[in-house]
Formats: sequence, C-alpha cells, structure tokens
Amino acid sequence: MDQKQRTNREIERQFAALDGAALISPAALSARVFNAIASGDENPDVQYNCEQNIRQMCRGFLRRKHDPDDELSDTDSPQEEFTFADLQKYYPLPPVKGEDRRYKLRELLTPEEREWNINMLLKNSETLQKHADALRREGEEIASRLTA
Repeated sequence: MDQKQRTNREIERQFAALDGAALISPAALSARVFNAIASGDENPDVQYNCEQNIRQMCRGFLRRKHDPDDELSDTDSPQEEFTFADLQKYYPLPPVKGEDRRYKLRELLTPEEREWNINMLLKNSETLQKHADALRREGEEIASRLTA
C-alpha cells in the first residue's frame, strides 16, 4: 500500500470517528488525519505543506461523499422513489467566501439550509437534463448528416 492509499484510509478512519458530529469541515478532518500520521518532528515548512495537501484530500473526500453538486456515477441507477433512508447523513452548508465548505448532520439542518440543498439538487437536475438534451440533439444532427 502506498502513502496516498494509507492517507485515504486514515481519512476514512477519522471520518468514521467523527460519525454523528453536528458539523464536519475539511480543516477539522485534516487536522485529525495529520495528527494520526505525523511523527511529531516535521519541520514547520514540511508540516504546513503536508497539512495543506491532506486538507485538499479531505475536501475531495467530503465532496464525493456528501455533495449533491456531484453527478451520479455510472453505477448509480434511478430509483422510483427515495426514502428517508436513502438520504445522505451530512449535507453541505451554503458556501461562505474564503472558507472551506462545511457539512452538517441532516437532522440538524435549519429550514433555510435544507431549502438551499433542495434548490441545489433541483438546479443540478435541470442542468443534467439540458446536458442530456443537447447531447441527444447533437447525435441526431450527426445521424441526419450521415444519412443525407
């Protein structure tokens, strides 16, 4: 196992240790990860750069795991209806300029935070539908040129 895999495994482990926390941010998660893997004798420049890299890895991890902005993967299949059990445990909070995205336990979302997430999901579904429609139209145009 290489260093990146070990760090990703530690990110998952530290995230699991935070299970049920009201808020999770990349900064908090990355601090836990760094403290778990650091030897304690890193020089300040190396420590700073390691912390920044781990924070970036944590941003990606949290985004993939909890951001409705991300598109469905190839393996996701449409469902007739989502149940409460299908909902994510954490949802992103509206962005604050200059700060990392934070994720909040679903049941603690305020009505405004919940509505912001609903609007983001609707916006993303509209964008995906427009993308699919444009791709279909292009394919039809190409097919009509080939048959003309």
